[in-house]
Amino acid sequence: MTEWWRWGFESLAVTGVLFFLGMLAGLGLSFIACRETWQDVCRNQPGARLFAVTLLLALLLRLAWIAYAQPEPVSDYSEYWQLGQRIAAGDWTYSSIDKHPGIILLVAACFKCFGSPWSIWTMNLLLSALCMALTYRIGLLMAGPWVALAAAVLMAFQPQLIAYSALFASELPTLFFYLLLTWFAVRSRQTDASSLGWVALGVALYTAVLTRSTSLLFLGLVPVTCLIFRYGNLRQELKRSAAFVVTACLLLSTWLYHQHLLTGKWQLFWGGEIWLVSTTHYETQGRLVNPWSVPGLKEKIRERTKELTGPQNRMAALAVMKEWAIPIIQQDPVHYLSEGRTRLRHILWTTSETGIRDTQAGSTALLRWPEKAVTRLAEVSKQLWRVTLILALTGLALLAWRRQEKNARAGMLLIGMFLAIWTTFHYVMAVASDRWAVQIIPYAVLFAGYSLVECFALLGTFFKRMPNASVNTSQA
Repeated sequence: MTEWWRWGFESLAVTGVLFFLGMLAGLGLSFIACRETWQDVCRNQPGARLFAVTLLLALLLRLAWIAYAQPEPVSDYSEYWQLGQRIAAGDWTYSSIDKHPGIILLVAACFKCFGSPWSIWTMNLLLSALCMALTYRIGLLMAGPWVALAAAVLMAFQPQLIAYSALFASELPTLFFYLLLTWFAVRSRQTDASSLGWVALGVALYTAVLTRSTSLLFLGLVPVTCLIFRYGNLRQELKRSAAFVVTACLLLSTWLYHQHLLTGKWQLFWGGEIWLVSTTHYETQGRLVNPWSVPGLKEKIRERTKELTGPQNRMAALAVMKEWAIPIIQQDPVHYLSEGRTRLRHILWTTSETGIRDTQAGSTALLRWPEKAVTRLAEVSKQLWRVTLILALTGLALLAWRRQEKNARAGMLLIGMFLAIWTTFHYVMAVASDRWAVQIIPYAVLFAGYSLVECFALLGTFFKRMPNASVNTSQA
């Protein structure tokens, strides 16, 4: 009995069962948003039918991209595919300490059910549709139908999101859970949500954390937002928040125990430490050098890990990296933070083409394209993202300046706190992968949609006043 218990937690058996329970909870909650949107379409609410058309066009565009590219999994995606196939075949052992198991379990489930890459792509299409529906509902709650429609249109034609629909990546599941948690928190400021709904949200958060550990932020952000902008009395709000937090913590304790069995330490994830040391650079002869290029470091890691296997091997390698990296950071923290600022600017402004390049790397059809054509497509993606980001900053400023209803203020508080922590994390950790910028696209398009609607409203007011001005001039 003890051996079975240990195997269940040390492998992904217990984790997998709880993960899919959370996935079902998330899909069930998102069905409420889909049902409300369908009701709006049937009642011909402003913007609802246009959103339905936008959603259909977005799915057709993604389907055409997938059917044309059909990329083979490469790099990290290849590892997800291989691990997923292994789990689907019945081998639940899992010893990685720096990769989230969520996408691997999703790949395993899709492969087990259908046995082809199209099962993953179909899941990506479903998640894309749900992400757009949730973005639309959040925009509707915060700022009205036209802002929601504008956000949906911007999201439908973001090249990064279209590209990721063809990849075996964790980006779309992550976006789905981010938006689900945000939508539920904002919606609960207007409509009473039962304790059962909050328990289901807690189960969904467990799955979200296993998909991307930054989802753990919502464990604190959602209750804080709900307690500040209460729907009912304080006691009721505390009860709902407690149901959410306790459920999520109980489920996360099972993953914590899994990590303890593997590493001997009580720590949920090791990705942050790995990023910290692997992105630390040292300066030599006026040039920044990646730590993996440091003379003697690889040899030292090889010597320390030669008799170790599995997670213990990875832990020993990480220890060597920390021994080298942390003193460098302590000696010149200003230089390290300035490097973080440079990389954050790189994420938000300079790059937005990883999805396109990763798709090209595994796609026979795209590899036949001239490099100039792929570069041009990547440049279009970059410029569109820059315009969206500028509009988003403008819309955020307008929303903050104008007095809003409780729904909008609750949404702004939740999204604002998340973006502030997200920015600080990437600044301090100096993480430079532009894949991480995909996480903020839905929030950016929400604020950009508000900015666009306000701009059109100002233009409409201006043109309405012009005839009156010309009449007054002629009379004079």
